Amino acid sequence: MPRFLRFKIRAGLAALATVLSGAVFAVGYQAYPALAADSATISGSTTHQTISGFGFAEAFGEAASVMNAPSSEQQQALNLLMSTSSGAGLDIVRNEISADSGTTIEPNSSGSPGAAPTYVSLASINQDQGQLWFDQQAKANYGVNTFFADAWSAPAFMKTNDSVPNGGQVCGVSGTSCASGDWRQAFANYLLQYAKDYAAAGVPLTYIGPTNEPDFSASYDSMAMSGSQLVSRA
Repeated sequence: MPRFLRFKIRAGLAALATVLSGAVFAVGYQAYPALAADSATISGSTTHQTISGFGFAEAFGEAASVMNAPSSEQQQALNLLMSTSSGAGLDIVRNEISADSGTTIEPNSSGSPGAAPTYVSLASINQDQGQLWFDQQAKANYGVNTFFADAWSAPAFMKTNDSVPNGGQVCGVSGTSCASGDWRQAFANYLLQYAKDYAAAGVPLTYIGPTNEPDFSASYDSMAMSGSQLVSRA
């Protein structure tokens, strides 16, 4: 190919690239028109929503980790979480009501839903995985008064899958059938006993719940329950 022809082709391509880039540039800017500036006014004297507070959970044995730490580290952790002068000032504490062996107040089946259960003390399960100790510190030393607890699962013998992890439902709720019977009232009694134990230890629970993540079956403590199953009565 003659040199002058190669030169003309290169020049033509360069010019075309310039035109195309300019067109893209123009299209890009035309597609996003400028928006008018907005303004917001904040009035501290007007209340739109009341916030009860901010908090944290003690699940997965974290409370026990603090309880078993040296005293200086205990104090540092507690201050960082709840001190209003040197920490986050959090004022709500959430407990896990565990159904695992060694960390539950009802480790063994009574044999049937109507039989009298045998509960164990919070002290015998390491201060409820350290949560009772932690809650007592929060109340006595930081003025925390809002405590709530959720059962991640019912005890295995009360469930359709006879297991603490991997979902399952409480025997007796709608859509279930268990040879062992209807355990709904026994489960409610179990939660009530947990609340009584905390009240007796000086930390009354503000709220208590029968489930944690009812639409999620996990390989750890879990119980998949629909809304209608959760409100069904024994």
